[in-house]
Order: sequence, then C-alpha cells, then structure tokens
Amino acid sequence: MRHHYNRFLEVNSGVQKKSNLIRNMLTSLIEHKRVTTTPKKAKVLKYEAEKLFAKLVKTYNRFDNKDDALREVKRILLANTFGGDKIVNKAIDDKLMQYVQENRRSGFARLYRVGMRKWDNVEKVMVELI
Repeated sequence: MRHHYNRFLEVNSGVQKKSNLIRNMLTSLIEHKRVTTTPKKAKVLKYEAEKLFAKLVKTYNRFDNKDDALREVKRILLANTFGGDKIVNKAIDDKLMQYVQENRRSGFARLYRVGMRKWDNVEKVMVELI
C-alpha cells in the first residue's frame, strides 16, 4: 500500500544533506525571490516554501500581540533557513506582511519551466515567490 507517500518529493541523498540542501535553497529563494534548479529539486523546494510560509502566516495571525507574533515568526525562520537576521528581516518585511495583508493561506510559490541546461541538457525550472 502507498499510504500517501509521494515519491516525487524526495531527493535521493542522505538526511543531513537533504535538510541542508532544502535550507540553502529556501534561503536563496527568500533572498533572491526566485531560484532556477532541476524539476525534482524545484518540486521539493516549492512544497517546503509553501509549508513554511503557511506556517508563518498562521503563526502571525494566531497572536493578538504582534511583538510576540514577530518573535515567534523569527524563531521559526531561523530554524528553517541559513543567513541569520538579514534573511529573517527580508522575509518578514518583503513577503510575510504582504501575505498577511492579502489574507493568503496558500499559493506562495510558483513553478515555471525555463528551458534546458546548456552542458547536460537537463530541464530547468524556476521557483518564484508570488
């Protein structure tokens, strides 16, 4: 039986390498607002970005005191990305407040097919924050 196991969302590497890869890609996605990569990594990155930003919006809306909400959101971002306060402040200022004002619960990232990579002819996919 399958039991809701999605094989397309796995990156075939060790657990530590996978978590570091995802954290690096999330950090790059927040910093540059778009990342170009292979289709399999792009699907994983989109899934993780959707999950992260949905959690951030839900956490921010849960608190009445917005100072406590920002403190909790910063803690979650520091746990899921590299780069420290620079990335955390950029994510909060640029994207999180926009998502909260739009009352958005999902649809934070989008995939675009870009073309083929020059040296090995692998398809490229761009992941973009909306």
